[in-house]
Amino acid sequence: MIKSIPPDTSHIFMVGIKGAGMSALAVLLKQTGHIVTGSDSPEYFITQNKLTSHAIPWVESENGSLVTSKYSSLIYSTAYSRQIHPQIVQAAALGIPVFTYNEYIGKISRETECCCCVAGTHGKTTTSALIDNLLSGLKIPAYAIFGASQIQKQKQSYINYKQKNFKTGIIEACEYQKHFLLLHPEITVITNIDFDHPDTYKNLEEIYDTFTVFALQLPKNGYLIYCASDQGAGKVAERIIKTRSDIRTIPYGGNGAGEEDLFSLTKIVQSAGKSEFVLSCSDETLMLKIPGEHNILNAVGAIAAAAVILSSRTGLAIQEVIPHVIETAKNQLPEFSGCDRRSEIIGDIQNIIIMDDYAHHPKEIIATLSGIREFFPNRRIVADFMPHTYSRTRALFGDFTKAFTLADSILIHPIFSSAREQQDGDSITGKDLAEAIPNAVYVRDHNEACAVACSLLQSGDLFITMGAGSNRKTAELLLERLKDQLAGAR
Repeated sequence: MIKSIPPDTSHIFMVGIKGAGMSALAVLLKQTGHIVTGSDSPEYFITQNKLTSHAIPWVESENGSLVTSKYSSLIYSTAYSRQIHPQIVQAAALGIPVFTYNEYIGKISRETECCCCVAGTHGKTTTSALIDNLLSGLKIPAYAIFGASQIQKQKQSYINYKQKNFKTGIIEACEYQKHFLLLHPEITVITNIDFDHPDTYKNLEEIYDTFTVFALQLPKNGYLIYCASDQGAGKVAERIIKTRSDIRTIPYGGNGAGEEDLFSLTKIVQSAGKSEFVLSCSDETLMLKIPGEHNILNAVGAIAAAAVILSSRTGLAIQEVIPHVIETAKNQLPEFSGCDRRSEIIGDIQNIIIMDDYAHHPKEIIATLSGIREFFPNRRIVADFMPHTYSRTRALFGDFTKAFTLADSILIHPIFSSAREQQDGDSITGKDLAEAIPNAVYVRDHNEACAVACSLLQSGDLFITMGAGSNRKTAELLLERLKDQLAGAR
């Protein structure tokens, strides 16, 4: 039972409701029978489409008077200050319980019988969505809180959200500002570990230490599922094995031959439009229709997690439930279209594919472009990148300059400074990055990016916007302009 969700008649106000995790939590609260509203900035984010589709209203105002005593709780994104934001201050003054997003999902995780938390520098959202997808196929009722919507998702109708009796939950666990330390998982998945969030961590070793602390929060006989082909995830797993013999560790995605390596990859075949792979625990060939070896690893991690969850639910050994999980994966994975902003095709016009992707770290950019090359081997790639935060751009500048080698042309936007970080006199700019990348052009805004893209693109090309900021707008503008051109030609 999710006890921290208030009674059905409660009104909940959410500050920063359009955030990735916040919007997912808002939908869960609405689905479980609560009245949800909130506030955010006027800037468009794709997550607001999720709110609109679930009839969740919000205001583009920070006016404190909008928070009244009718609200039983206020939940806010840590991008905002508890001491400064007028609506948070007003709630506290009225005696309304105030929670950060991370505090609230921490409460939910503690009160969930089997909570699976998915951590890692990259791939958390997609892996969480794949676990959700597999549990639907296995007919295991579960809530899921992660930072995107599944594309063309068809949730099984047997899940009755208003019963609020979930024994199983899936939560994307974010390491930013060490937020995931507020979670209480029975199962932890670690996809990979790289240096990121330089405004939180001094170096990679500090990140390893924090992931280790997170994994050690597992209860006795809890499960640590980790990607064996990732050095960072493997390093943390080694620490856990040495420290806590009661934690059960399950590697996945490596090429191990040990008896315990149930989820090693024995075969990978990538070709235009599909990826196929075979696991050591089965002779079945599994298939994905989303690009990249990184997504194969995400799928394998999800299969391992689904097997552990099913084993926990049934009391059967993991080896006993694997055939059922593999059969479910065989049916479910080909139908998985990915998540929004993850190699998402938003248009195909004049034989030009237009995509959007959330990749904002050099390794994510490389993995995404590599996957696209496999899926679309005969297309030129024009990449449109908006750097996200000054601290990341500065700390990983050299890596960013080398990340676009698989793109034929590159557009670079000004740095997107989120609500959590301002420039504070930092002299680094998007123009600096553009000048350091071969074949790159600096663009000042969405309209200029669209104009430059139109001058570069030709039939047979692929255009992809990349980054955690707002440059999806460029792809949407480009799609409309190409539609207008096509209509004019007729």
